[in-house]
Amino acid sequence: MNVKNLEYPFDYYLNYLLKKKVSKEQFKKFSKEVFKIINLLKKEKPKKIRSKILGNIIIPKEDNGKKKNFYDLFAFHELSLFAKYIQLKKNFGLALDVGANLGLHTIVLSRLGYKVKSFEADPDTFKKLKKNLKSNMCKNYTLYKFAISNFNGKSKFYQVKDNLTANTLENTSKKIYGKFKMINVNVRKINNYLPKSNSLIKLDVEGSEYDILNTLKLKKGDVSKKIFFEVNDYTSAKKIYEFMRTNNLNFYVEQNKWRRIKQLSQMPKSWKQGSVLLDL
Repeated sequence: MNVKNLEYPFDYYLNYLLKKKVSKEQFKKFSKEVFKIINLLKKEKPKKIRSKILGNIIIPKEDNGKKKNFYDLFAFHELSLFAKYIQLKKNFGLALDVGANLGLHTIVLSRLGYKVKSFEADPDTFKKLKKNLKSNMCKNYTLYKFAISNFNGKSKFYQVKDNLTANTLENTSKKIYGKFKMINVNVRKINNYLPKSNSLIKLDVEGSEYDILNTLKLKKGDVSKKIFFEVNDYTSAKKIYEFMRTNNLNFYVEQNKWRRIKQLSQMPKSWKQGSVLLDL
């Protein structure tokens, strides 16, 4: 397989996801295939990812570090979310990208016509995010340079040297891998930034998912929220599962046809197992 022959490297998977729900076995199979494509892209280093569905996406000159770069952000479980964004567009016009990193989700959401609020706490990544959104000619977005958690104030923040996607607030359940620099960042609660209309929320906050979910107003009313988030480990999975079960919430697992989660064993235990959808 040669990347030069893959004119639109991810469109096959996006088209498949738009037509069918993916089983657990298919999720694993497609994930391996997409990782192979990503590795080829990392060798060839194309300046843009072409897509008839999402439009061409310019690759930033500055990325996330030696261990993970912008090409890695096109993993199959991310493509699955992009397909969901497309399917939900008829009923949702607003989106929050919490933990935006270099802005791939903001780019996709913006291209699809959503108005996006994009949050990134790391000041170095924030500068790259601004450049990337500008080079991709994005519109209808607002940037916020602070972290989202369960309090208003400041926090220590781990800035991981070779993998900026692993950056995280202090006091999360996530382990810190690799060398890091400790900095201080501003933190805000999410409720003041929630639209008063139907909205999508993507959380990629490296261990702070429970803290954010626990601050949300959970009463279902006229406004619908669909919240997509990853789970980092068993401890987080158990904590979030108990929270959702206690509050009688509807939540679904990406890696198994977006079926409702009925027991803890169905919860993903890492980002490799896909996202959870909380439907409010």
